[in-house]
Amino acid sequence: MENFQKRSRPFPGTKVFTVHQAINSIRSVEQEAFVSLGLSSDELLALESEINSDFMIVAPWYNGSVDKWAKITGAIAYPAQTVATPYPPVSCLLEQALLNLQSIGDEASHPGDRSLIKTVFTVVLENNISTNTDEMEAYLFAKSGWSKRKIDKVLDILNTLKAGGQTRDALLDNRPQMYDRWQKACEPDTTLAHKIKN
Repeated sequence: MENFQKRSRPFPGTKVFTVHQAINSIRSVEQEAFVSLGLSSDELLALESEINSDFMIVAPWYNGSVDKWAKITGAIAYPAQTVATPYPPVSCLLEQALLNLQSIGDEASHPGDRSLIKTVFTVVLENNISTNTDEMEAYLFAKSGWSKRKIDKVLDILNTLKAGGQTRDALLDNRPQMYDRWQKACEPDTTLAHKIKN
């Protein structure tokens, strides 16, 4: 394994595909398994959101190159048979914010979608809600079933806003009501029915 990790080029005779070529070739065959050699976490997440395979066998090019993918998908490492430690869950407030984005299209490029994304993330940033992008990506990929492409577009908008980008398209009038709804959804349930159930 040590020699394999240090190689900077594929083994002789290895056919190298771009992610786009791999997706197109896999789509043409009914696939039950996918074997990957040397793809990064982001490339694996892009493939996984496009293909429908029962399992994936992943050989990393170097240590740590697929850690993000393993944490998001709950991959099992062999031969140790240990499950990757997942990212911590997003906070309740951030989860409520992300739930507001469920209606956006796959490309997240419609002006209405972009406006909603900017509004939600403006509220998140104004209220100092933690925005760990790895945790957000894990939530959106695993819990919401978003494609890697859609996640990247949404997180690009967040990163632009974090860097001081303009909120020109944001629906700024909705901000107080939006945050109040999130807070209410995150309040503990103190009703009698909830107490009896627990």
